[in-house]
Amino acid sequence: MKNRLKKLTLYIFIVTVMMLGAVPSYAEESIFEGAADPPNVTATSIMLMDAGSGEVLYEKDAYKKRDPASITKILNCLVCLDTLDFDQEVTVDINPEEEGSTMRLKKGETMKIKDIVYGMMLWSANDGAKYLAYLAGDGSVSRFCDMMNEKAKELGAKDTAYVNPNGLNGEAVNNITTAYDIAVVVRAAMKDKRFREIVGTEDYVIDATNKSDKREMSNSNKCLWSDMVKAAANGDEEALDWYTARFKSNPDNYDIGSDEAEIRAKAERQANKRCALMYKPCIGVKTGYSSTAGDCFAGFARKGDTEIIAVVLNARNTTNRFKDAKKLWKYAFRTFETYTAQAKDDFKYQMKIKRGELREVDLGIEDDLKLTVLKKDDPAETVKVKVELTEEKPMAPIEMGEVVGRLVAYDNGKEVASQNLISLETSGEGSILSYIGFADEDMYQFFILLGVFIALIIVIIVICRTRSKKRKEREHR
Repeated sequence: MKNRLKKLTLYIFIVTVMMLGAVPSYAEESIFEGAADPPNVTATSIMLMDAGSGEVLYEKDAYKKRDPASITKILNCLVCLDTLDFDQEVTVDINPEEEGSTMRLKKGETMKIKDIVYGMMLWSANDGAKYLAYLAGDGSVSRFCDMMNEKAKELGAKDTAYVNPNGLNGEAVNNITTAYDIAVVVRAAMKDKRFREIVGTEDYVIDATNKSDKREMSNSNKCLWSDMVKAAANGDEEALDWYTARFKSNPDNYDIGSDEAEIRAKAERQANKRCALMYKPCIGVKTGYSSTAGDCFAGFARKGDTEIIAVVLNARNTTNRFKDAKKLWKYAFRTFETYTAQAKDDFKYQMKIKRGELREVDLGIEDDLKLTVLKKDDPAETVKVKVELTEEKPMAPIEMGEVVGRLVAYDNGKEVASQNLISLETSGEGSILSYIGFADEDMYQFFILLGVFIALIIVIIVICRTRSKKRKEREHR
């Protein structure tokens, strides 16, 4: 009995200690200093970033490693932009992926690489993504995944590791990233005009091929604005005809029958639903879903000179991922703006160098010097820009593109943004005269000065001799 009592006492003690030590798990959040609280959204991980400055405006569990699902395809597209000729025609020589969302590629089918890329990014085609990886990886999907991971690191995504090119995972999580890393990749990607055009396309048509009829596809990003869909939602008959025709052209994709009234009713419902999710400033990027990732969305919106990235991972459902992004964008554009402290194209500065072919080189900045400010503030009054060189007068050689310092923006004396200063010219080591302060480009002037100096010496000598001779003649008289 005593032993049982001791065991029971020990058990109660252990349970009590465990309960006392149990700490509730809270999401890690941070908000831009001085900003109002952000809206409540359903997503588990959130990153709201100013695309211009790279400043984090709001984040919740943004550094937690998660499954990105089809958002994986953003990196796929970037590697393809680096390695493939989009105008090249290819013939599918492998058995295409058949799992999840596909563009129904067929072995032996011939089409342009560009069409497959659009299928991957708009329709989230898993078969297209895998075949592109096969092409760009020289027949090795694994090699292509290594290329994706290298690209991620190059762009600053440090916690990203992909083992497949499309985000498929079955029951196990294969690809890993964070909301922050996704925002970093999106920020870099949207600087590429070709990428921006692809992800901003709402509808795309792939002409009939040797194996398939014409494919008409719509972007899975329902935040993209469409006047036609808005008109359909408002009951415009011509717009509804257009929307109905899209349904009919892709019955498998929309899961509809052949009854006209049923198709028409579904078109109206879909138009109203999509119109409610649209956000006019949105200009891209990519959706994702899997059983382990939940509903995900990485979006990019622009108002004036301010561009905002919203990443929502594991939202409550398909609709909420877009609603979450809209709430975050509205909050961001209401609260923040991007201030350009120095435009890249307007920046001019010359740096003196020692012992070089050139006496000075022109400097530039890698990108516009931008910072995020609260809309209530006036940055023009408080923000100052300063050139900070690594060395005031560095020694040659200096290579074009070499980083030689920073251009720094200070707000009330606090550093808030910077851009690398780079040399826009190359200057090799100068000749021996550079050791006495004459650059090679000044050689012509040096010899002119030397000639003038020698001429002056000769004139002085002649004058002196002439005077001396006259003085001696006077002494002998």
